[in-house]
Amino acid sequence: MSKSKTKTVNIVSDLKQIIKVQEKILERKENEFQLVHSLFLHYLDKSDEYMTKLQYYHNLWLKSEFEYHEFVIKTMKGGFKHD
Repeated sequence: MSKSKTKTVNIVSDLKQIIKVQEKILERKENEFQLVHSLFLHYLDKSDEYMTKLQYYHNLWLKSEFEYHEFVIKTMKGGFKHD
């Protein structure tokens, strides 16, 4: 084999190695993207769940506050009675 042919074979071999490394990098980046995307969806669901619970407890608090005010108003109208 001549020197130029050997040199060409080495260059092609090096390029194949570079392509393999780049493919691995791309594959890992894609896996990383999928992982980040799945985490985003997970925490988005948690956020929706949190907002639903927050709204429920807020409404519950408002209801209890309203009932307390009604109780106070009824007590004041009827006069405060000590036992």
